[in-house]
Amino acid sequence: MSLKHYFQKIILKRGEPPREKKFHSFDTARSVGIVFPVMDEQSEEAFNVLRNALKKYSIPFDGLAIESSKSPVNMFWCISNPNITVINRKEVNWMGMISNEENISGFTGFNYDLAINMSVDDSFTCRYVIRRMRASFKIGLGTRNDPTYDMVIQPHGEDATFTQLELAEEIVLYLSTIKSK
Repeated sequence: MSLKHYFQKIILKRGEPPREKKFHSFDTARSVGIVFPVMDEQSEEAFNVLRNALKKYSIPFDGLAIESSKSPVNMFWCISNPNITVINRKEVNWMGMISNEENISGFTGFNYDLAINMSVDDSFTCRYVIRRMRASFKIGLGTRNDPTYDMVIQPHGEDATFTQLELAEEIVLYLSTIKSK
C-alpha cells in the first residue's frame, strides 16, 4: 500500500459529521446532493438520467462535478448549470482532497435528504466529499460492509463493473420502486 493510499484510508475512517440517518426514496426526498466525477462524454448522459428522474418527482438538487479526466472533456453542460459547482483537477491536491474547502462547504454542510455518489472507479475525492456530507441517506457504488453509504449499489457477478450510465439507471430504479414508510 502506498503512503498516499495509507493516508487516504485514515482520512476516510475519521468520523463523519453528525447527521440524522433516515431512509429516503424519490417519494419522500425533498433535496438531493449529487457528487459525480466528469470522466468522459457519458458523464453528461448519466447525469441527465438522474436529473430527469428528480425533475419527474419535483425534487431540487445540487451537484458537485469533479473533473477527473486527464484528457479534455466537454464540461459546458456542468458550467452552464447554476445548480452544479465544478471542481477542476487543479483544485484537488496530491492526496485527492479539495484544496480549498470553502469551495464545497455549502454543499457538504447542507442537510440533503439524499446524497448520491456517481463515481464508478472508487474515486477518493468523491468518497471524501460524500463522507463529509450531512445527508440523511447516502447511496453509492461499494461493497456490502462499506460504512460510507446507507445503500450500496453493487454490479451482479464477480468481475462485473458499472458505467456511470448503468449506475445512474440502477439508482433511479431503486429509488423510484422502493417506497418509504
